[in-house]
Amino acid sequence: MILKSGSVLATDIDDVIFPFVSAFIAYQNCVFGTKIQLAQVTDYFNFEEVLGVTRKEKIKRMHEFLRLVGLEFPPIIGAVEALDKLRVLFPNQAMITGRQYAVQDLSIRYLDKFLPDRKFQTVFCNHCIGDDAISKSEACLRLGVSHIIDDSLEYAIDCAKAGVQVLLFGDYPWNRQKIPKEYEGIITRTPSWQDVLAYFELS
Repeated sequence: MILKSGSVLATDIDDVIFPFVSAFIAYQNCVFGTKIQLAQVTDYFNFEEVLGVTRKEKIKRMHEFLRLVGLEFPPIIGAVEALDKLRVLFPNQAMITGRQYAVQDLSIRYLDKFLPDRKFQTVFCNHCIGDDAISKSEACLRLGVSHIIDDSLEYAIDCAKAGVQVLLFGDYPWNRQKIPKEYEGIITRTPSWQDVLAYFELS
């Protein structure tokens, strides 16, 4: 694959590198005695409805989870190896996450633990809380991103509108909707990291 010199690859963290939803559900069920299943999470942005709590309480529980046990979960299978291989095409790699500023340090510690000796520009978009959130498309434009790997179709469409090629990662209940026809060819499904490498002709 031929890319422009200086092209930047951006990667989301949750459910692309870190197995957030499945790990958080396991934590939630253990601590609060719930019996939530992954299949119930069909709308990532309204996760609080599945939990049966307010959005504020959802954020609180997510932050507690990350603080208490977040560093214990290894990355999704193939993530570390694939990012290494992708450095051939993308010496410049970035992380663009919807996570909040409050968990910025924890997130950096996770990346340092499992992706040591790698330098990423990391943007925290601070979604779901406060008035100073930025869109992922805006973050992409700031960093000069040509491609982004993300598990959310909503974010994928947002970035595609800005001219960014999107790899819609994973096969999750919240991203199985049909890709709108106008974004076919701009948004490409990649269920696994092996599919990501195949997209870039590196498998």
